[in-house]
Amino acid sequence: MEEETPSPSSPQDECMQDLNSNHMDNTNKQQEIHMLPMQSLSTKGKSTDIKTNLPPIRKQWMPPLEGYMKLNIDGAWKSENVAGGGGVFRRHTGSWFVGFSTKFRVHSPLASELYALREGLKIAKNFLIDKLEVETDALNLKLLLDKVKDHTHHELGPVLREVTQLLGENWIISFSHIPKTYNRVAHALAAHSLIMVVQHKLHYIIPSCAKEEYEGDFEKANPAYAEEMRRNARDQVRAMCNARKENAAKNNNIAQTSSATEIVFGSIVSTIKQVMQDKDSGKVGSNTDKGKGKAFVPFVVGSSTIPKDIEIVEVEDDEEINSVTNN
Repeated sequence: MEEETPSPSSPQDECMQDLNSNHMDNTNKQQEIHMLPMQSLSTKGKSTDIKTNLPPIRKQWMPPLEGYMKLNIDGAWKSENVAGGGGVFRRHTGSWFVGFSTKFRVHSPLASELYALREGLKIAKNFLIDKLEVETDALNLKLLLDKVKDHTHHELGPVLREVTQLLGENWIISFSHIPKTYNRVAHALAAHSLIMVVQHKLHYIIPSCAKEEYEGDFEKANPAYAEEMRRNARDQVRAMCNARKENAAKNNNIAQTSSATEIVFGSIVSTIKQVMQDKDSGKVGSNTDKGKGKAFVPFVVGSSTIPKDIEIVEVEDDEEINSVTNN
């Protein structure tokens, strides 16, 4: 019988090998790992390929599957006393859910990455998230977790055991490595932890330190939705401008048609009345002549000189003005 010659390794085979190396063994619970376009599961000694609905290999940050939450984490380390980490949870639409920035006292950059992961998993549990995709740009952290059983005496052993326990709880979780360019939001939140005053902060609203990075990821992941949001924003600005123009036009009309203006000088109310002169008879119009097609001379109260045909009359309470004298 002729032996079958193995076919050359394909990109799918490499993906399957990478998936198997990332699968976390839990003796009591089965975990579903959704990380790659193709999975390889072993069933009674037979290899079975199961296709998932994940998008193909991408060149940018991508949202999680519908029903999942995605956690991106990153650590920041300058010294033992200047270290921290950050992370962001985003929905399947790419929208912001919550972020965090936390200070740590750790001895290495790897420790800051591990502490950031632990912090993110705790927050996920507090928010009752049961389907989670975790991404980090720290390859050494991923390798450490892949072979956690080989590091029982590691200096980070206590934190490793805590993280392993969190990963093994009753939820569906995946863990994958991504390039730094896909992890910019988490990087900004981690950098923010080094300069903030408080020890720990949850970001329910997108902070200014990560706003530009978040919007860039969101627009790339949802170009149609982002364009719709920009269009709505432009429409709102246009509507506001039109409303201001209409209000300005109304105010201008009111100023042109008003025949009297009340001005408060201290506690005394004075009425500036337009003295109307009948061109035909040469008589001075009464107070009842206002608003009958007369052209009023504009006036300015202040340092400007008031025209002769404008008179300021102080009005006492309940006093009626029967006529207007002509200077």
